[in-house]
Amino acid sequence: MNELKIYLDTSVVISLADSFDIFHNQSVDFIKKLTKHNIECHVSAPLIVELGKIVETKETERCLQILDAIENFGIYFNDIDMKDVWNLSQIYLDTNVLAVRHRLDLFQYSVASLLTCTHLEFVNKRKFNDKIAMKINKINTKQGLLSLIVGSPNSIIRREELA
Repeated sequence: MNELKIYLDTSVVISLADSFDIFHNQSVDFIKKLTKHNIECHVSAPLIVELGKIVETKETERCLQILDAIENFGIYFNDIDMKDVWNLSQIYLDTNVLAVRHRLDLFQYSVASLLTCTHLEFVNKRKFNDKIAMKINKINTKQGLLSLIVGSPNSIIRREELA
């Protein structure tokens, strides 16, 4: 098996911190299976942007719970130059991968690509799916970046035979 490196979409990290979240159990099970196989999970700067939005609507305590979940589940927080993330997301925008209103989602694709992750894990199939991944990977190839495999926790577990 190739060395896997998983980038977690913000919604997955948020679900880890909330036992009432519809995706909580699926996300916890996913992280446990990755840990069992010594597979690293990563997040980066776009998470901080989204935490800022959470502070506005749900208060600081919710953000602290999310940060605790990152630590408790052994998820790596990677520093990255947001100028590079912005530039790559702009290339995605210029080629109509998604509309500008989905810039934060394009940040997730950008960071996962720039961090040389093999997979981008998500729970939102509208903005993270095979059709969009194909467009992203076409651009990534031109940019000299790795192709990403995008998928839900269950699809990644099945695809990589991690059950």
